[in-house]
Amino acid sequence: MYFIFLVYIYSPNAFANDEWLKKESENFIVVFKSQHSNYLNDVIKIAESSLTRIGTLLDYKPPKKLYIKLVDHRDEGSGRATSLPVNRITINLSSYTVTDYEYKLVSNTLTWLVSHELVHIAVSDQATPLQELMRKLFGKVMPRRSSPLSLIYSSLANSEVYSPAWYHEGIAVFFETWLNTGKGRLFSAFDEMYFRTLEKEGLLTVARSENQWHQANIAHDQFIVGAKAYLFGSRFILHLSKKYGVEQLLAWIKVSKKSNTFSFEKKFKEAFNVTIEAEWSCFIEEESDFQRKNLSRLALSPVTLTKPLSLRNGWVSRPAISRNKEIIYASFEPGELAKLIALNVEKGTERIIADIPTPGLVRVSELSLLKETVFFTTHNNSGYRDLWSINIDGKNKKRIWKDARLSHLAVNNTSGELWGIKKTGMNFALIKLEAPFTKYQHVYTLPKNIVLTDLAFKKDGTRLLATLKSDKIEQSIVSIDVEALELQSRFLYKVISNSGNPEHPSWGTYNQDKIYWHATVNGVSNIYSHGINDDTNIQTNTLTGLYSPLEFDEKKVFAFEFNSQGFSPVTFDLNKADEKQIDKQVNAINFKAQQLVLDHPPLLQWNINNSDATSTNFDEPVSVYSGLFSMERISSIPVFGYFDNKAVFGGYFEFADPLETHSFRLGIGKSKNNFHIDANYLFEHKVLVNYQQKPMSFYNYSKESANEKLSSSLGLELKHYWRYDRPSEVSQIFYSRLNQQRTQDNSAVKQSSFHIGTKLQFKSLRKTIGYSGYEHGYKVEIDYQHIFNTNALIEFSERWSANLNYMHPIFLQHNILNCQISYGQYTGKKLDAGIFYFSDSDSGFFEEGTSRRYQLEHYLANTKLAVGAKKYKKLLIENRFPPFSISAKIGPLTFNRADLSVYAMYTDIVTFDSPSYLDSNKYWGIQMTSYFDTVYSLNSSLSIGYVSPLDSNSFKDGKLYLYAKFFQF
Repeated sequence: MYFIFLVYIYSPNAFANDEWLKKESENFIVVFKSQHSNYLNDVIKIAESSLTRIGTLLDYKPPKKLYIKLVDHRDEGSGRATSLPVNRITINLSSYTVTDYEYKLVSNTLTWLVSHELVHIAVSDQATPLQELMRKLFGKVMPRRSSPLSLIYSSLANSEVYSPAWYHEGIAVFFETWLNTGKGRLFSAFDEMYFRTLEKEGLLTVARSENQWHQANIAHDQFIVGAKAYLFGSRFILHLSKKYGVEQLLAWIKVSKKSNTFSFEKKFKEAFNVTIEAEWSCFIEEESDFQRKNLSRLALSPVTLTKPLSLRNGWVSRPAISRNKEIIYASFEPGELAKLIALNVEKGTERIIADIPTPGLVRVSELSLLKETVFFTTHNNSGYRDLWSINIDGKNKKRIWKDARLSHLAVNNTSGELWGIKKTGMNFALIKLEAPFTKYQHVYTLPKNIVLTDLAFKKDGTRLLATLKSDKIEQSIVSIDVEALELQSRFLYKVISNSGNPEHPSWGTYNQDKIYWHATVNGVSNIYSHGINDDTNIQTNTLTGLYSPLEFDEKKVFAFEFNSQGFSPVTFDLNKADEKQIDKQVNAINFKAQQLVLDHPPLLQWNINNSDATSTNFDEPVSVYSGLFSMERISSIPVFGYFDNKAVFGGYFEFADPLETHSFRLGIGKSKNNFHIDANYLFEHKVLVNYQQKPMSFYNYSKESANEKLSSSLGLELKHYWRYDRPSEVSQIFYSRLNQQRTQDNSAVKQSSFHIGTKLQFKSLRKTIGYSGYEHGYKVEIDYQHIFNTNALIEFSERWSANLNYMHPIFLQHNILNCQISYGQYTGKKLDAGIFYFSDSDSGFFEEGTSRRYQLEHYLANTKLAVGAKKYKKLLIENRFPPFSISAKIGPLTFNRADLSVYAMYTDIVTFDSPSYLDSNKYWGIQMTSYFDTVYSLNSSLSIGYVSPLDSNSFKDGKLYLYAKFFQF
């Protein structure tokens, strides 16, 4: 088995990788693959223009060139910025097609993404003179679990990074809007709808009474999840700019070269002469008043009555209607796995067709219906979409196309073909598939920066409805000539509507020439219809928002209605008016950002297209990016740890290339009688080389652990994924290690051993909205190794162990039953480096590995000394109750939630001195874990619990314990 794995892992194909290339401009180094070279000039031009404008506004100039990494790892455009440990932006080059509901209001995808992420860099990378000095001394320190003290150096030298998430996202949304001529989320109808709905449901009144600004980015059980930071952050920044002026806002965002204030709250007080708590209360009150006025304006016209069909909320896909009049759609709501739902409108009942293992937010899954077959996609949140089919009765589920990269599905019922939009290089293409849907035919390649979404065929197959999105023209509902597409490759279309960012068109099921869609003509998403006589009618007047219309029959329409918990299925009666009624039945809302433009006209000049970007020579040569020769110092900080209960003082040094392909970490220290080294080199998170000499650890201050018996160790690990098909993964690590164990008095080497082994991991784990960890599925780990005595290589021992975790919710949402079974066996001559060590408190008060120690495979309750075992078995049954909210702020710590667990465990151990199993370790326990953010953004935990023998009748037989864990990531 080892030989087969080594042949594979060392084969050229195992490390085959397209070469990374790079191209430099005055302020940027763009790293890319050859297939993405056509994007280069656009990216550089946008980046230079954006930096010129942002740098002028924020008085920011990067200390050295910024890295932009171009990738194509998923089917939706996305961006990410980090200023730790280096300034780097990652751009996923797919177009941003998921702009449904104006959840993301995008004009040019690249311009929007690059400018948004550059704002993050400019804000986070700012430094006071003292911080600049600390960066020169210690580097831009990245917090590491192995050395919790790194957080102190990191937060002091990079305090802007550790501001609240809503602060960063609010500023970036504010800038993105004005840098892109108003095409940003300050003018998003979704944002207005969200806050208008909160006011309608009385939730802004609750928020005003609680006044918890520090909770603005926490949404554990809300369908909006991480977007809450964007929503509240951007509205608060907008509030500040309207009340105090844009110049005062910029003065707050900038880091003053004359100030050394590290505290976010003090910085706010210095800028606005008011506490953030007081200003947040004013913001909520002002928002509430603004939305009350909008609701009053809308209520001047009759409000459409809707009939709720289900209690479901959350995110939803586009719906389809079956031949037996069921509505088929995908739903992803808090506390539930994403599902395909069949909703009986007449009876008000529903049934579950299937689970969707990898849903996306917003659209959940791409979906279409052909007679009795439902087509849907997985890997909607990351990676490349797979195409699946399933019978409407839930049978015959199968994957018909892996990595299809297919979206916006539509069925031509006349021909039985499935159509969709496929990513092909820099462009998108219309394709079609015929049964059995395993091969596709290319129909038409869309021009660059043109995207079609929301495809829908007319019943006779002659016309194709779509939403047409472009960087240069307005978003429109179009009707496309199918025959011209297929036979002549001509893209002939008629614009049905371009008012109010229309989306999600559908053909009438009763009247085949009627078209429905939703649009925000008056700032609120209402349903519109278009008839054969080119008459366009508004069908609804809603206070929140109505989406994705489907004509159910000649009298009513199905749609999704927005509320604070998501989208719910409803029906409403058709409007029978015959004349055009756009803008006649409903009043328009005011957008909160409108007044800001009137008060501050210069905001319109922020548009990066008008900026004087540094001229860029696009003829600069392209060269090969060498990660190994691009490595630089990341950090060099003093640290301390423990070895043999003695303090060790030393330093921690880290080097990496800007893409973190290569990294080298070195910890050195000196105790009273020993010198300590811990060094490792990591390549692409696949190859790890590690050397240790009497390794110290911050966590070993309380007692000696098995690891502290090491004199020295040299190891190699190689990792490979045999299957990476989320949520299912199969990975394997091959490892070898040379160990030297010391004598008890540390005077000589007691044993020397060579280990060669492999670890297999199988897992399929899923989570729902509203929970921080995994809730469904299993994880299996199998570890097998040979251990050789280096003094007599013909003598060897073997050990293997297996650990199975299975979890599933029971009784209540987020109430998780976790079952764990572990088994291990060691055979052969005893070598200390190979036996199993059990203990209950190796890490004392601080914990590095987990916030639930009792889940550790080698945990043994109430054992003060490490116990060596040659055989063991363990059973753990745990019930984790649903988390509950905690709202408290103590200094830099913000408590946000807690959960309670009860557990029982049974551990049998055979030691080398005992002839049979020890059967006395049967315990039950209870633990509460509170989660809090350190310096606003790093999630940590504090655990308190009690563990006692199962057969005990006295509280004194048990033990109370308390420990903390930093860096939950």
